[in-house]
Amino acid sequence: MSPGQALLYSALVPGLGQRKLGKGRWIAYLAVEGAAWIAFGRKQRSATQESGQYRDLAWETARSFGGSRVDGDFPYYETMEKFLASGAFDTDPSVPGIQPEMDPSTFNGQAWVLATEIHFPPAANPLPGDPEYEAALADYQDRAYDEQFEWSWAGQPAALTDYTELIDSSDRSFRRASQSLGVVIANHLLSGIDAFVTERIRRSGRSQTEVHIRLLPPDDRNRLGLVLQVRH
Repeated sequence: MSPGQALLYSALVPGLGQRKLGKGRWIAYLAVEGAAWIAFGRKQRSATQESGQYRDLAWETARSFGGSRVDGDFPYYETMEKFLASGAFDTDPSVPGIQPEMDPSTFNGQAWVLATEIHFPPAANPLPGDPEYEAALADYQDRAYDEQFEWSWAGQPAALTDYTELIDSSDRSFRRASQSLGVVIANHLLSGIDAFVTERIRRSGRSQTEVHIRLLPPDDRNRLGLVLQVRH
């Protein structure tokens, strides 16, 4: 093989180049690959399951206002952690137009506060129909959650605690799944570089290369790490 071929083989299938070169360490690359994919699969499944659980809990407990279920995106569920209630989108549906939420302790109330800070002139209080008011209302409608996404954790502190723990656990699982994919990518790169260097040194006629791959001692059971050492 040429060094380029050795690199390509091992970059595509970790350990393949080493095996073709007669180096026993191909087993280590293959083991790291398998362990990383197993870790990724486990964490991905955990994250997906926990994501479904916190979405179900939110719907059944905090979003039980009737109507068909519509799930939000991840930022929506993160927002539900930070605010006890969304507040109403339209505080008086009997009046034409949108009557924004005024309670600043709610998410929609904060959306209205922000919209007025952006669009209302200093020390002014525009009325409905005024350009500044209508601009703020349009901004509010873009930021606030409407009726199908309203929520309230009022009187349900235990449910909110469970929800927060589930969403945090799901987030950690997704991060660890990403870390496992990082190990997979690193394993492909290191295996390719190892095979390339090994074949280049062999062709150069210099002293035999010594290459070692080892797993890093993990700081917890959910992480993998590896180190490649090349000496010649």
